[in-house]
Amino acid sequence: MSYEPTLVIKKSDLEKHKAELENWWNEKEGSIKSKVYNYLLDILDNSRFNPRIDGIELIICQPELTSFNKEVRKVLYDWDVEFGTSN
Repeated sequence: MSYEPTLVIKKSDLEKHKAELENWWNEKEGSIKSKVYNYLLDILDNSRFNPRIDGIELIICQPELTSFNKEVRKVLYDWDVEFGTSN
């Protein structure tokens, strides 16, 4: 059984990296990094009704496939984007 946790991401932290995300095409075509950047840009741009806790806007997503979810979490961790996981 695979494990794809739901990610709860602090939107303001992810927005700090929007320029990098918008340049996802600079990464090798088809690479996991380009796919992760494209995914994160998509959830950042298309998340409309984000919950707020104590004035902090959050993005909730669930990247499917264990390996892809792990790569998304790795990028968030490398960028010091505050996030949590839930199963």
